[in-house]
Amino acid sequence: MTLPERREDSGDVWRRKLVSNALISAHVPFLPLEKSHVQQCIREVLNEARYSTSERETEALVTKVADKMIYFPEPIKRFSKTGCKGVREKIYQDLEVDFMEQ
Repeated sequence: MTLPERREDSGDVWRRKLVSNALISAHVPFLPLEKSHVQQCIREVLNEARYSTSERETEALVTKVADKMIYFPEPIKRFSKTGCKGVREKIYQDLEVDFMEQ
């Protein structure tokens, strides 16, 4: 099935038709995640991993991992290119490096 080109005068008619014909159950718009959302993801992964340290050290790790993510558009870098994907791996890499250095 192909969707018609969107024109200013067409409104959301084609979306309503998709839903009413049970081709899709809902339309959920995608909004890219901002850096603050990525930081929330990082904190959540740390909580799941039962990472326990001082609040200052935790926030330093959150900032370090968040800064490793790729953001767009240039030059403001407001949105995460991959959302929260890859956050867990970056955290574990950092924790491994910190562990090895001790």
